[in-house]
Amino acid sequence: MPSGIVKALAAITNFAFYRGARDDDCIDRLNHMVMHGLLIFLAIFTGTKQFVGSPIYCWLPTNYDEKYQRKFANNYCWVHTMYNVPFDDPVPVSEESRYYHDVSYYRWSSMMFIFLAALFRIPQLLWKDLKKYSGANIEKLVGMTAETTLMDQDKRDEQLGHVAEFIHRWATTRNMSHRKGKFASIENSVSKFMFCYGKRSGHNLVLIYLFIKFLYLINSISQFFIISRFLKTNYWEFGVNAVRTYAQHGQWENEDVFPRVALCDMKVRALANVYIYTLQCVLGINLFLEKFFFVIWFCLIVIMILNALSFLKWTVQLLHEEKAVGFLTKYMGQLFPKKSLTPTDKKMFLAMARRYLQKDGVFVIRMIADNSTSLLTVDLIRQIWLRYLHFRSEESQKTGGDYSKIDQNDVKLLDRGETKIDDVDK
Repeated sequence: MPSGIVKALAAITNFAFYRGARDDDCIDRLNHMVMHGLLIFLAIFTGTKQFVGSPIYCWLPTNYDEKYQRKFANNYCWVHTMYNVPFDDPVPVSEESRYYHDVSYYRWSSMMFIFLAALFRIPQLLWKDLKKYSGANIEKLVGMTAETTLMDQDKRDEQLGHVAEFIHRWATTRNMSHRKGKFASIENSVSKFMFCYGKRSGHNLVLIYLFIKFLYLINSISQFFIISRFLKTNYWEFGVNAVRTYAQHGQWENEDVFPRVALCDMKVRALANVYIYTLQCVLGINLFLEKFFFVIWFCLIVIMILNALSFLKWTVQLLHEEKAVGFLTKYMGQLFPKKSLTPTDKKMFLAMARRYLQKDGVFVIRMIADNSTSLLTVDLIRQIWLRYLHFRSEESQKTGGDYSKIDQNDVKLLDRGETKIDDVDK
C-alpha cells in the first residue's frame, strides 16, 4: 500500500506543478489534472484497502471457530448483499425489507472513483483531438514562445518570427476562398456548422474551445447526480448537512450512508437443509469513504463554480468582438513605443484583428499570452504586425490598391530584420 500511495501522490504533484507547454487555461488543468489525479489517488487507496488488506471482519456463530470458517464467512459477506439496520431497530423479517437498506456499494467505490476520474479527462481528450481540424498546433506555438524567455533579443526575435510566420501562413490559408464549383454553396454552408469543414470560418477553433468549456461545466454538475445515484442519497446536500452537524455537535458521522457495522445473511447448506446466519460485519473502509466523499463534494462545488465563471469569461472574451479586438489593441501602443501611430496604422491594426486573424487567430494569441509573459506577447504581436504589413503591401501591389497609405518604413523594418523592442511596458 505505501508504494502505491507514494506513486499516486507523485503523479498528483507532477500534474499540479507541471510547467510545460499548454494550450488550455488553469481552470482546465484543475479539471483534467488536479481532480483527475485526486480521484485516481482515492481509487488506489480504497482499492489497496479492499483487495490487498482485509476489508471486512464478521462476527461468527459459536460453532464457527475455525480459521478457514472465519475466512469463508468474511469472503461470503464481501461478495453478497449487506444491509444496514440501526441497533435500536429490529431486524426486518422478510428479505425484501432487509435489502431495502442495501449498503453494498462500498465494494465498488474504487471503480466509481476511476469512472469519475475518467469523466474529468474526457473533455481534455476531445479538445486534443478536435483542435487538430483547425490546422493550428497551439501547444507547439506556446512551447516555442515559452522557450524564448531566457534568450537574448536577437534569438528571441528569430524564434518568435517563426511562430509569427506560422500564424501568418495559417491565417492567410484559412482566409482563402472556398473552392468554386457546383457544390461551393453547399460546402460554405456546411463549413459554418461542422468542425471538420469549418476551419475557414474564422471562429471554428473558438467554438470548439467553448464547447470543451461547456463539457467541463456539465461534467462537474453531472457528477453530483452520479454520486447521488451511487450512494442512494442527495449528494447536493451531503456536505451542507455534514458541516451543519459538525457545527452543532462537534463531530460528524453519517451512519445511514456509511455504516461502520452492517449485517449479512450467510446461507449454509447442510445436506438437504439450508441454514441462514445473520452476521454482524465491521466495514472499516467506510470510515475513510465518508471523509473521501466529503472532500470530493467540496472540490466539486469549487470546480463547478470555477467552470461556470470560466465558461462565461471565455464566451464574452471570444464571441464579443469588442473584447476580442480590445485584447490586441491594448498592445498597440507598445509595439513601437518610440513612434506615434497614425490613424491609418490604427485602422490597419483593427483590420488585422478582425479580417486577418479573426476570432480564431486572436484566440491563439490569447492562449499564448495566458501561458507566457506580457513581454513575449508584445514581441510576438509585433512580429505578426510586421508580417501583416508586408502581406498588405504585396496584396496592394497585386491589386493596384493605394499602397501609399501603408507606412513603408514599417514594411522595411521586416525586410531589414530590425525587430527589437527597447522600451516595452511590462
